[in-house]
Amino acid sequence: MAEKHLSGKNIFQQLVRDLIGKDSHRGVTLTYSWLANQLGHFSLGFFPAMTVYKLIEDTNFSLSPEFIAGLSISGLWFAFEVFNLFYPLRKKNTVNKTFKPSWGNLIFDTSTDIVFFAFGAFMAAFAMSSNTDMLYIALALLALLLYPIRFWYVTKMYQQEAKFPFQARLSQLEVAFSNDDRDKIVRFMSDDNEGQHLLIFGAHRSGKTSLSVAIANEKAIKNKKAHYSSVTKLLDEYFQKSIANPNELGLLWDWSTTEYLVIDDVNPSIETGVELISAQQFKSLLLNTNFQERNKKVLSKVNHIWVLGDQENDSIKISSQWNQMLVDCGVPAPNIHSVFLKKR
Repeated sequence: MAEKHLSGKNIFQQLVRDLIGKDSHRGVTLTYSWLANQLGHFSLGFFPAMTVYKLIEDTNFSLSPEFIAGLSISGLWFAFEVFNLFYPLRKKNTVNKTFKPSWGNLIFDTSTDIVFFAFGAFMAAFAMSSNTDMLYIALALLALLLYPIRFWYVTKMYQQEAKFPFQARLSQLEVAFSNDDRDKIVRFMSDDNEGQHLLIFGAHRSGKTSLSVAIANEKAIKNKKAHYSSVTKLLDEYFQKSIANPNELGLLWDWSTTEYLVIDDVNPSIETGVELISAQQFKSLLLNTNFQERNKKVLSKVNHIWVLGDQENDSIKISSQWNQMLVDCGVPAPNIHSVFLKKR
């Protein structure tokens, strides 16, 4: 089981922020969106079930009209959600065969939605008929939802705390690389040791950022601490004290206290071959601060995902330079892995 980094107080504070205060004042969070989405599922079960009940309340069936209403709408949404889960993943050219979908996670997510639909449908059945049997069914469904509600709300907190620029899953990506590079990514994903470094090289639009975000997002979904930063922002933070503060919104952890750190735009691919920052320059900036020991410790403790370009179409040479920079900063060579994406 993954180590938990969020306290009950953290979760309660986030819930208060989501429920009290206008979302337009501070933006919509993933946790707020999840709550709104589940309210939508409840409503899409509740109101159609009310309609069905009114249409059949005077008919003679062996089953009560309220039970038929609740069951039929629950069944309808069950069929839709199963279709919605499997059809997009079966469509040609929409699934990347390199990384398989996380079926357990997807099925659990779909099942949660289905139970919310059914909860709404049977609550409507009770509201329309006052049949306590319908209430008991609804309460049983609510009891089934207690664990999923906490699980998904906490998971969304991990994802939003990472500050990703967008959401991505590995199974959604269409990136091209060798089998050897694929194995490196799989090993990075499965390695629980600290201080692993994955350097991602590739041309413009080869999927470097998408791959880095997807890898870190998979970890966030497993309740690991992740953090996304651009290289310019990170270099600025190398000169500052850690700012992580559990009492501040969005700062439950920062770049120095995370478990997985994505460093984007280290060297965007530029046709002129100009490096915006070289490995040597990066090392010089990292070490010439009052916090160089802390910065080196972060390099050795935090798992890093570096997003680099392929200036002068010489990724091998650039890779060697960045590998050496990390070694000079105290990262063991076996902890450094480079992958090279092919241009699409």
